[in-house]
Order: sequence, then C-alpha cells, then structure tokens
Amino acid sequence: MVKQNIAQQIDLSTFFKSGALLQTAPDQFKLILGPFKTTELNENDLIQQMQDQRVLVYQPDFWDFLHHSKTSLKVYLGEVSLILDRKSLAKLCSKAQPTQPQVAWQNVNSAPFKKQFEWSLQKFSENALSKTVPIISQVCKTRFTENNLAFVIQNLIREPHYGWAYGLWQDGVGSLGQSPELILNWNSENQKLQTCALAGTLQNSEEKTAEILKDKKINQEHEFVVQDIFDKLKKVFQVNQITKKTTQVLKLKHLLHLKTDFECSEVFLQQALQVIQVIHPTAALGLYPPSQNEFQNFSELSLQAERKNFAAPFAVIEKNQVLCVAAIRSFNFNPVEIQIFSGCGVTAQSVYESELAELELKRESVKRMMGIAE
Repeated sequence: MVKQNIAQQIDLSTFFKSGALLQTAPDQFKLILGPFKTTELNENDLIQQMQDQRVLVYQPDFWDFLHHSKTSLKVYLGEVSLILDRKSLAKLCSKAQPTQPQVAWQNVNSAPFKKQFEWSLQKFSENALSKTVPIISQVCKTRFTENNLAFVIQNLIREPHYGWAYGLWQDGVGSLGQSPELILNWNSENQKLQTCALAGTLQNSEEKTAEILKDKKINQEHEFVVQDIFDKLKKVFQVNQITKKTTQVLKLKHLLHLKTDFECSEVFLQQALQVIQVIHPTAALGLYPPSQNEFQNFSELSLQAERKNFAAPFAVIEKNQVLCVAAIRSFNFNPVEIQIFSGCGVTAQSVYESELAELELKRESVKRMMGIAE
C-alpha cells in the first residue's frame, strides 16, 4: 500500500463509495480507500503484510470473540492510504456534493432493553455477575447515499471533538462514529502502549461534574472496569510494566465520564496485537467478571444478536503504529435506513428509568454531532 500525504496525488473520488477513516490526532485523519478485501491473518502473516507497507483495518462484530480463533485477526485490506488535516478532509467532503439526509426517527422500543436489564438483575442476585452493558437501538427509515455520507462526515469534523472519528463502508453499507474510548494506542518509536477505563455517565454541567466523582453507583461501575483492564493487561505484561493513572472526569460536549488511563512500557508490536485480542470486551462494554458461559447467554438475548460491530474494536494496524478504539457513539447505515445503538453500564444499584435516560443522552449526542437530529 502506497502512503500519500497530499490529497492531490491520488484519485479520492471513490472514498465515499468504499473507504475507511480513523482520526489519529486532534487535526489529523487517516483515510484508507477501497475496495476492501477481507482476509484472516495469523500474527506472522499480519507482520508480513505490514512489512509490505500495507495498512490493515480491523473491524470485527462484537460477538466474534465467542466464535473465532484468538490466534488470528480478520482484517480489511484497502488499496491506498493517506493522511489529511481537518481542512483538507472538509474540502474533500465539499467536493462530494454533501446532502443532509431526511430523518424521521422511529420511537424507541424499550422492551429488548428491559429484558436485558431484568436478566442482569437476576444475575446480580445470583452473584454470577457484578456489571453488565445492556443496549438499545433506534431506527430511521431513509434513503442514505454517498452524498449523505459526505454531509455527515463534514458535519462530524466541523469542530474538534474529544476522541477519534472512525468508520468503514463499502457499497452503501457501513458505520461511522466518534469514539471517546481508547482501547489501545502503540507506536514503535517509544514502545509505549496506552489504554483507558472509561465508564460512568452524566450530562455535562458544572453541578454534575462534582456529582460524578461522588456517585456511588458510577464509581463502583468504573472500578469494575479499572480492575478488568488491569487483570487483562497482566496476561500480556509484567506488573512493573503497567502504570495506572489517577481517575479524572472527562468532559465531552454533552456528556461526562470517569476516565482512568493506563500506560505500559517496553511493548513490542506482537504484544500490542495480543492486547487487541485479550482486552475485548472490557467491562466497560461487556460483562464483569468476564465469563464465557454468561457471555454466550447474554449474546442470545433480543437485540444483542443484532448489534453487529457496535462497541467492538475498530483498529488501523501498521508496522509502526496500532491505534484501536471502541466502536461506540456511532450509527450504522445502508441504502434504506440508519440505526443508532447505545449502551449503559448496569449494576445492582442501577435504576431502570435513569439508565433509559442515559441511553437517550448518548443517542442524542450522536445525532447532534452527525447532523442527523430531527
């Protein structure tokens, strides 16, 4: 794969038909142009592809870890990659005749979420689990075209948001999002790997900023995620390689979260690839404590089986860098509809109505960022 840094050097007209996107810095976006070929590669094959300067996109479905080998990754191989700044990407979108999609969101069906919530409470009462992440979705029947995709990307990058814009699409089907949750960032220059625990949500306000640090339910939920990530990192690294930072409040435009950063030192590429396999799904996105049997049971509940890649890893893998985010705060699209999934951490202290309100806050933040609110 030939890397380009100047958009004029290659034909970008196919990007909105078949492309991938990952934000790599506050004002920097990596674009991969398709068409994409999918293939499953073991560690040696992955490294060989990267030696050949290929850029690999990893976007599994959330539940793939239950069925696929943990010794290989299913990746998308594109044709060419390049890096654009915000202004250049906005200009590219403008050339594609961006058109706002017509949206009329259907009412949310809360029944699948309620079933997951009640399942969770039962597991808590049995001491089988301490935390779950039920999900809900909202659908909008609409014609969605390449021009609409250009509009949504243009709207998403219009102003800086914390986190990482990401997405992959081909032949009118795909997803696009702005994730605040880092799964891992590694580069060969300093051999450091960063990840974070991100859990607990309130609406952004001065009053809530003080409240989120004192809320017992939120802090318990967050500690489950911190412990889960630490336990999983210990499967790859020595304890003295892992540094846990002080928990802070992450302020997004509309939401607040608790965030605890981790940094691992003296990390090689093979270990970074191993972390992608070991860490998903974290307790921020799945169940705690992790249990293969309970994951299987949870995956069979209504809506869970339909979540596709929601909250799965999304990574761009290169010889000198691996950047992976959680595929949240996103929407899926095809030529006749768009769909938003949202999830929330549930513990024994959770209140059903409060969790529904949190789910709505998350969906509305996505709609506003993307320009698809009514």
